Amino acid sequence: MKRWVTTHSSRMQTAEFIHRGTEDAESAQREYKDKLNGAVVKVLQMPEMKAKFELSGAAPAPTTPEQFAARIAQEDTSWSKVVREANIKGK
Repeated sequence: MKRWVTTHSSRMQTAEFIHRGTEDAESAQREYKDKLNGAVVKVLQMPEMKAKFELSGAAPAPTTPEQFAARIAQEDTSWSKVVREANIKGK
């Protein structure tokens, strides 16, 4: 299997990361959110899954639903500023 170029191997000094997650309705019951999060975390901690992620230079970093929401909110704030300052307009 061909390895992808990682930010480390390309000697990039900094890099932004791609976040994958699940999102549900605000009204979703906490019990179900916790159950889904627990299942995802369990899978991401499996040695074979870690190995698959590593092949692409990725490292899973499971979080709680609250941590993920906070990270996405922070990303939104950061990228909104970049778009504004660069005067980027949508089509």
